[in-house]
Amino acid sequence: MSLGLSEKNDTPDAASTTIKSSDISVEESPGQGRGNVHYVKRTENDSLPEYEGDVIPGYDANLMRARASLSSAEEKKLLRRIDWHLIPLLAIMYMLKSVDFTNVSYAQTMDKGTSRNILTELKMTSNQYNLVTTMYYIPYIIAEAPSNLLLKGVRPSIWQARIMVSWGVVLCCHAAVTNRQGLYAVRFFLGLFEAGLWPGMLVQLCYWYRPDEIAPRIVLVTLLGNFSTVISGVLAFAFNGVTTGGLSGWKWLVLTEGIFTVILGIIVYFLLPDFPSTASWLSERERTFVEARLPSNAPRAAEANFNLRELLTTLQNKRIWLFLLCWAFFTVGTTGLTFYQPTVIANLGFTSMGESLLLNIPSAVFAVLLTVVFGILADTGRIPQPAIPLAFMIVIEACYGVLYAFPNTGGVYAATILAGGLSTAWYVMMWPWRVQTTEGATGSAFAIAFANSYGQIGGAVGSQLFNSRYAPRYTTSFGIAMGFVGMAIIMNLITWGFTWRVDVDTRKLKRIRLAAAKQNQAVLDDVDIHAGEKRQTHAWPMNLFSRSDHNLQRVGIMKATDLLYVTALIARALALGHQQPLIKDISQDLDQIIDSSPLLSFHRALVQIPSISEHEKDVGEYVLDFLASQNFTVEKQIVTPERASEEERFNIYAYVGKNRHPDVLVTSHIDTVPPFIPYSLHAPTSDTGSFNRTDLIIAGRGTVDAKASVAAIVFAALETLDENPNASIGLLFDVGEENSGVGMKHFSNSELNPTPPTYHTVIFGEPTELSLVAAHKGTLGFKLIADGKAAHSGYPWLGESAISSLIPVLAYLDTLQDLPTEKGGLLRSETLGKSTLNIGRVHGGIASNVVPAHAEAAVSVRLAAGTPEDTRTIIERAVTKVTGGDRSVYPDFGDRKAGAPPQYFDVDVDGFEVITVNYGTDAPALKIHDQGTRRVKKYLYGPGSILVAHADNEAITVGELEEAVRGYKRLIATSL
Repeated sequence: MSLGLSEKNDTPDAASTTIKSSDISVEESPGQGRGNVHYVKRTENDSLPEYEGDVIPGYDANLMRARASLSSAEEKKLLRRIDWHLIPLLAIMYMLKSVDFTNVSYAQTMDKGTSRNILTELKMTSNQYNLVTTMYYIPYIIAEAPSNLLLKGVRPSIWQARIMVSWGVVLCCHAAVTNRQGLYAVRFFLGLFEAGLWPGMLVQLCYWYRPDEIAPRIVLVTLLGNFSTVISGVLAFAFNGVTTGGLSGWKWLVLTEGIFTVILGIIVYFLLPDFPSTASWLSERERTFVEARLPSNAPRAAEANFNLRELLTTLQNKRIWLFLLCWAFFTVGTTGLTFYQPTVIANLGFTSMGESLLLNIPSAVFAVLLTVVFGILADTGRIPQPAIPLAFMIVIEACYGVLYAFPNTGGVYAATILAGGLSTAWYVMMWPWRVQTTEGATGSAFAIAFANSYGQIGGAVGSQLFNSRYAPRYTTSFGIAMGFVGMAIIMNLITWGFTWRVDVDTRKLKRIRLAAAKQNQAVLDDVDIHAGEKRQTHAWPMNLFSRSDHNLQRVGIMKATDLLYVTALIARALALGHQQPLIKDISQDLDQIIDSSPLLSFHRALVQIPSISEHEKDVGEYVLDFLASQNFTVEKQIVTPERASEEERFNIYAYVGKNRHPDVLVTSHIDTVPPFIPYSLHAPTSDTGSFNRTDLIIAGRGTVDAKASVAAIVFAALETLDENPNASIGLLFDVGEENSGVGMKHFSNSELNPTPPTYHTVIFGEPTELSLVAAHKGTLGFKLIADGKAAHSGYPWLGESAISSLIPVLAYLDTLQDLPTEKGGLLRSETLGKSTLNIGRVHGGIASNVVPAHAEAAVSVRLAAGTPEDTRTIIERAVTKVTGGDRSVYPDFGDRKAGAPPQYFDVDVDGFEVITVNYGTDAPALKIHDQGTRRVKKYLYGPGSILVAHADNEAITVGELEEAVRGYKRLIATSL
């Protein structure tokens, strides 16, 4: 056991102070298993005895006397008093920091699909939103270490209060943001002003507690912080949909949090204790005891506010670089998940947007349980401190493996929750290990801040792994993150090896102290934090420093400065390196960008022509003429009107030359949902500045669903034919997909769809966020009808209210989606999750003073499993269960052949993310009459997100549209 005696004299006259061995009990190896340790009997009165005779050569006599000045019981009571003065306030401070940081993740999911969503309101893409985290981390990384070095000189209470008030004000300023640049600016200043809070708290703990006592205190401090996800989720849920005072819900979220932060900052100024030596609520004897019990390497208030030699010595030690790499690799691998966890969960599609915010809460609860359980275990001194974060990382790797290899809805949710909770708890378990190896006031402040700041370089780039092109399963993102966490595991093992002896001695000495306390003895020895280092390597890494006779040469100082500068440059490069070249002249007419691209011009023309279902004629004529101008053979396929009042409707069918029955059929629809929204362009920036061309936002009805697919399909076909004029490609653009599927049904029953089919591949175009769809849900629509008896409302007992009869049946049907299948609920599948039911329209009655004789509701079911007939049976049984067989309320399914089962598609083309979706398509209406072993392949792919497709903020970026052309070309090339 390498326990070193302190060589540090805490008082100037310590060398002349003597101790008489007859007056103090000092033991060496007193009993089995205690090792070569020195003990002294604690005093049981308020006096400090004067001793003579040097008992332990080289040991500070005054320090020995002070360590024995309180009994074990008095020490325990004193620590509890310190805890109550310090820990609750630090915990609340940390909680607010965590809440204020995570709010940007929840803001992205609030009011999604509406004009009040932060992305829509600030005209940002999800990839641009990734930069929000980067803009926070850049100043945070740079300012963290200087902030911590200022902490001691200014006093913790003043400096931490300054941090909180300033960042609270900046948080309130978020509510005034109106564009992307404004959000970047406030996040930059938030990172700048928040820098130093957490490492300052850690350093402050080092002034009050021994290293072996810090772990449970860190757990207590971070316990409330781990609830930040719970608090943020609840607040986001509460403010979701709020528009009070003209502010969106996300603005109320940050404004509320900012006000609370400012208030707490003021409280911190008056209540936060600074140092033991300045604590007015401690007696002189207690103040002396608290500082005396700290190890020699601990920071003390009496030390200089800044010691350059100590800082440079800290930079020379391997530990600071090993811990830095641990932090950096881990933050790259996990920050993106933390930032995007609410979005990943929201994209799974098995719950409403508001409820998805609450589904993030289990991750926080899990993190709390982990920190409490492992904090208690670590405090026993039995478990190696590095083993706990190592175990966490191994489990995170397993979770990432699930997210990468088995991306089904349940697996993604469970693995996301586990990995999110473990990554949060990892930091809590790492800090006790780190702080037990720091030294001195300046060294401790710098080492802790250095790990927390430059280790967060990963935070600046981690969110960039979760690019929107990987959504919604993010398997590529998790694969990359898996590699970084693997590197963190390797660095953890290397660092553990280097600090092995310090950890063993710290835990062993803790157990010895616990045993000695029971006998009212004080232990005089401290852990030698340099134990186990075969030599002090002052030329590491890469001979960065030189040392001769303990004096740093100028070259060492120069290289230390160079290192900090290079590290900052690396952070900047990692954080910003993903950006594309920028257009500098934003004043140019945005239409010029569209005019310069045939693809974008064609897409613009499509969107500018209204084509709400049943009114597709004008856009159909335009598509027909355009394809004819590109040397396609084009046919207008008249669709039989469903009603006599309908205008002429037709599908457009195009092919090359006389090849009327091509090998590959690529199809999408030209109708849209109401209402018509005009075409518009939005540069995701202010009126001055720069923007990425590919991030130019194109808004309007149909920009996504499905005119983006129509445009991309046409130009993918044209480019394919340029490269291969003999490519056997056919294009079908049909009508009525949004309400009845009449266009595809007509094509399916025509001579163009023979038995067996001549085509061997069909590619359907719908908004899939540039992913291949493995499956989508089926559909079943019906009316629930209630018949009653009319009467005067003054005499309701003379009639029978159809609406009153309808309501309980509807209420029960609405529960079927959550009921287990064995209890009569709707069917479920592992791939598509649960079937869902939506009551879309209810009407009945003629006046408020008449008992309604008739009422009905339009209901739509999205089938995750089974056939429409299976679901019809479930609905009929449910209605009978409520009505008792009374036929006055009954479901009307119309055509018993209507509806469609879940659809499954091929996903065997490399280079695409694979997802499932909840919406329906034209695919079921296309009857493919396979014969023998020959099977027609089906792919579902397209640009844009279904989450905005039918909303008033429907929009797509230039980059997505152009990428879709490349995606369709790959699918066509693979199919030919």
